[in-house]
Amino acid sequence: MGVTKEDFRKGQEVALKHINNEARYREGMTKGIVKTIGRKYVTVEICPLSSRKKVLFKLSDHQDRVFLSQKTDFSPDYLLFPSEQAYQDYEEKEKLLGEIREVIQTYGGQDVPLTLDQLRRTKAILDESERD
Repeated sequence: MGVTKEDFRKGQEVALKHINNEARYREGMTKGIVKTIGRKYVTVEICPLSSRKKVLFKLSDHQDRVFLSQKTDFSPDYLLFPSEQAYQDYEEKEKLLGEIREVIQTYGGQDVPLTLDQLRRTKAILDESERD
């Protein structure tokens, strides 16, 4: 299930993952504070060393995501997570998926170093996620 309006409250500390141009200059994430929660957007104040910056995030983007996307006319700089733990879980999931893809792609689908039983168990796990 994705992130909803109910996952945020005014004054809550949230995590903002750096993406695109922002990620070129700073890795990881920045913390912010939820300032307002509206019908369409969540406004977060980012407090870097020198200035305070407010950023809007769209609530109704994708119902299955664990983050909210930044509202912008240009390339977004941040993804919004309701907590630092949610951000860390997302990063771990992306890392594991990348490692799995790398193993499968390395072998090009041929001579994958998995037994038939291991492939069946993997398929069963994938089928579970489709049902959820």
